[in-house]
Amino acid sequence: MPPKSSTPSIKQARKKQEKIIEDKTFGLKNKNKSKSVQKYIASMTQSLSHSNNPEMKRKMQEAENRRKMKEAKEQGERELAKLFREVNKEKKDDQKEEDPKVFDEATGEYLWQPEDFAQVEHDDRRLEEQLDEKLAEIRKEKHELTTQETFLAWLSKRTSSKVTGTKHAERSKSTGKKLWQEDGTVFVDDDNAADEDEYILAEDDEDCAEEMKNLSMGKKGMVFDASLFDGRELA
Repeated sequence: MPPKSSTPSIKQARKKQEKIIEDKTFGLKNKNKSKSVQKYIASMTQSLSHSNNPEMKRKMQEAENRRKMKEAKEQGERELAKLFREVNKEKKDDQKEEDPKVFDEATGEYLWQPEDFAQVEHDDRRLEEQLDEKLAEIRKEKHELTTQETFLAWLSKRTSSKVTGTKHAERSKSTGKKLWQEDGTVFVDDDNAADEDEYILAEDDEDCAEEMKNLSMGKKGMVFDASLFDGRELA
């Protein structure tokens, strides 16, 4: 067995420091709560750490370095494990989306079915090429393409025909003067038509009926002038 080292171990050194701090802070109130006491203990610990024992300082520094390296290694392992978990999750999601069984089970969730697009024709050509093909088909059917000249000619013809139709409609309107000039017999009275005297008699009869009505009302107490009836008998 190798001989025991004469230098004290780190644990022994720390115990020794804690014993010194405890002795120097003995009797202080609120050692675990007072900020000033905690600050005093921290400064004392630092001064003891930087004592004149170089071997102790070296060992404490090595222990601190090992602790930091261990923490860094554990942190790296945690980050790496987290990264692998995310990658594996993405792969599983992709496999689930590509799995035909999963797709067949979830078809009810979709509005459109794959067979709905079976009859759709996909044309990857540019729009200009599609328009050129459509124009070529129209030319084969012998349709007259509209240009500026043909449009102006059509517009002029349409305007003139509209004006002509308006004039013809105005000329076709019949007026009394026009009918008299064309055929005066239209205005001859019929054989059974009433003459002017008959119209006058009819008006007199209406007046008599009105007077008789007033007379009947006079029996009930109305005042009337009997001379208006020229000696006619009053019923």
